[in-house]
Amino acid sequence: MDTKENSLQQVSQQNAYSAKYFQKFIGAEDLEQAALWQANVGRNLSLGDFARVNVSRADVAHDELSASDCLGLIQRVMAHEGAIRELAETPDELVFCCTSPTDEVGFVWA
Repeated sequence: MDTKENSLQQVSQQNAYSAKYFQKFIGAEDLEQAALWQANVGRNLSLGDFARVNVSRADVAHDELSASDCLGLIQRVMAHEGAIRELAETPDELVFCCTSPTDEVGFVWA
């Protein structure tokens, strides 16, 4: 049996640990390794069901996202995480996600 408080604390600690490696592998432009260090979100990750859909959108010149496209998206979000957190009602509960070449939600970090 577990308490909600303990569960939240464990998830927070796991995410802090994973974040170091996720950031390391994004910095090394290694999406395969970064995918092994996803955040534990315990939340809905169906993008179409988000409270705000397509807040920012950009058309791409080709039909499919490449690994390079995804890496660029992740790096741009990571570069602005501080400013994004300032906009959140509960910054400590904020999670980020990005599409991968094969999945609607392919990368998740906290």
